[in-house]
Amino acid sequence: MFINNKYTNYYTSLIAAALNRVLDKSIYTEKHHIIPKCMGGKDDLSNLVKLTAKEHFIAHMLLVRMTEGVYHRKMSFALWRMTQDNPARNSRHKVTATQYESIKKLMAHNISIQNKGQQLTLEQQKRQRAGCVRRDPWNKGKKMPPEFGQAVAQRRQGTKASVETSHSISEGVKKWHETRKGTYRSLKGRKIPRYTTVIEHKLTQEQYKTTYFREWLAEHGLKPHHIHHDRCDYKVIRRFITRTGEEIPISNKE
Repeated sequence: MFINNKYTNYYTSLIAAALNRVLDKSIYTEKHHIIPKCMGGKDDLSNLVKLTAKEHFIAHMLLVRMTEGVYHRKMSFALWRMTQDNPARNSRHKVTATQYESIKKLMAHNISIQNKGQQLTLEQQKRQRAGCVRRDPWNKGKKMPPEFGQAVAQRRQGTKASVETSHSISEGVKKWHETRKGTYRSLKGRKIPRYTTVIEHKLTQEQYKTTYFREWLAEHGLKPHHIHHDRCDYKVIRRFITRTGEEIPISNKE
């Protein structure tokens, strides 16, 4: 059940010392399962021991290092939960920045192993789509006090960007357009065509026609990559330029 290493010996000594002592009632203690419940441990008095908050945290750190496989992942999850305790009593398990980083990395590694190759259920897919819906920014509708605007204007008064700053900004904009569009070309004088998209529901075969593809997807809790990579119940069956009626291939850059 446990790996035969030094951490198992430390854990055994910690539990033995806790069982053979009597603590004052004024000392804060927590109940700890000697054999964790996920490993078959029961709620019997023979499997319970009173530990201080510090000892309880150390015990779970040792359990992570003395288990392997599925039990190792479960013990790392239990240790992570102790660092994410209820804010009302979070002071009982304070961790250092180094401990938090190591526990976080361990938890992320075990989650990636556990989720590797697994398919999301329909309920999980719905929750993901709901999370992808655009949310309003936190400061939408909020007005800054007039003193803030006056302070910013006063601070900027008389200032001017240097030639090097202006040149670096211009080069950055050009590089961004080259990355996104292939080559940098000004939009001045160009007419952007209006596309019409025909979308069909895979189950009901109902068809929807829209000239605002992204807005239509946002209303249904979707994003362009969901429909392009076949991750939703809809599919694009036809796209054409509204003005000419010419059919064009689906672009992943939509």
